[in-house]
Amino acid sequence: MSEEQIKENPNVYLYEIIGTSKHTENGEILMIYKPLYETVCIKGVDCAARPYKIFMSEVDHEKYPEIKQNIVLN
Repeated sequence: MSEEQIKENPNVYLYEIIGTSKHTENGEILMIYKPLYETVCIKGVDCAARPYKIFMSEVDHEKYPEIKQNIVLN
């Protein structure tokens, strides 16, 4: 992201991690989080949930070429 984009919205792509949860039907572990920027994913609800493996996966660098995130999972 450019410095200008960060100045405009310093919280873009930042999340408050609420915790993890287990899906009651299939046992899948979910990450419960709240985006710290306006996004439609939580419109009408308090938090968002995403499968843990997807939440912790590498960012799609074709979709978000400016993101420098690099992750190593043990």
